[in-house]
Amino acid sequence: MSLKLMKKTRKEKNFSGFTVVELIVVISIFTIMLSVSTFNYRDTQKKVEATNLAEDIALTMRQAQVYGISASEGALAGDSFEDINIEADYFDRNSNGIDITNDTSIRGIAIELGTNNVYLFKDVDENYLFESDTDILIDTRRVYSSDVSINSIGLCDSMRCYNVNESGAILSISFKRPYPDAYIMYRGKSYNSADINIGDSRDNNSTLRIVSVNSIGNIYVKNNAGQ
Repeated sequence: MSLKLMKKTRKEKNFSGFTVVELIVVISIFTIMLSVSTFNYRDTQKKVEATNLAEDIALTMRQAQVYGISASEGALAGDSFEDINIEADYFDRNSNGIDITNDTSIRGIAIELGTNNVYLFKDVDENYLFESDTDILIDTRRVYSSDVSINSIGLCDSMRCYNVNESGAILSISFKRPYPDAYIMYRGKSYNSADINIGDSRDNNSTLRIVSVNSIGNIYVKNNAGQ
């Protein structure tokens, strides 16, 4: 074999395949890229779930508002037509017509922190608070997600705003027929507005989406200012 051919063969051998160092570098880069992609996917998934949860809560709240505006006092929980004193309760004697303002049934939702439960209820004693022993429970809806939860509630009155994140705390939002106004109650006190903060279930201080309601009955979903 000629010297020139031997040198060429050696050169080809030297440049065939990857070295161990090159292989380690490639695997490291691939691992980093995979980790970043996985993190971004999980972050996006949490935001999607938070959005879905926020929309569900807002929809339930609007449902309670529609019930509050339109549902008759005798339309739920076994009240019969005979049980209602129509002349005394619903007729305006001066105009001989139906006065719907006398049919003041109240529907609402209650949000319980820590359990992630949302209750749709009829307020029997008309105190604008959800009380399980006296009020009629229409439906219970629960957050079934390991990634997002209802982390806290922001409340504002005419003087100040503050956050509630105590487990077991219950916020009641009620609507009284025939008006769309919201009665926002927490521990027997009324508020002008409430923010239901939805975030990472592993971080109670995180907020991804917010469901807002105010006393005039506006209900909407918004992003956290930092998102």
